Amino acid sequence: MTLQFTLLVEPKSTQHGARAGLRRGKIRFYNDSEKTAYQTQIVLESKHHAPPAPLEGPLQVRYRFFFGRPKSWKPPVKWVHPHSAMPYKVKPDVVNLAKGTEDALTKAGFWVDDKQVVSLTIEKWYVELDPPRIEVTIETL
Repeated sequence: MTLQFTLLVEPKSTQHGARAGLRRGKIRFYNDSEKTAYQTQIVLESKHHAPPAPLEGPLQVRYRFFFGRPKSWKPPVKWVHPHSAMPYKVKPDVVNLAKGTEDALTKAGFWVDDKQVVSLTIEKWYVELDPPRIEVTIETL
């Protein structure tokens, strides 16, 4: 079984999970509200693509993260086509992009646990005219 879908969500790194702080002599843990909002957005966007029951067994997943081109960045060559993409070589880390997306897809019910992912491909790209987005492909092995 293969699931393919596109999420019209601007990719974000979820490098920081729960954070800790000292208040009145006690350590307090709290979640990053930006991370929570990002994951909630992914859950809402992806829910209608989820299978009726969570996928079981080993999975192969591919994430393609597309970012809008920052105005300060000039492509090294001319764009081949206005809707083409170019490699995105700066922050954020691809692994941190995948972590938050994977956690959100777990919450959305795509699989029982993200430990099922045995093969992972992650790409990040600049796009000139197309909207920022996340393309996801999930395949059962």
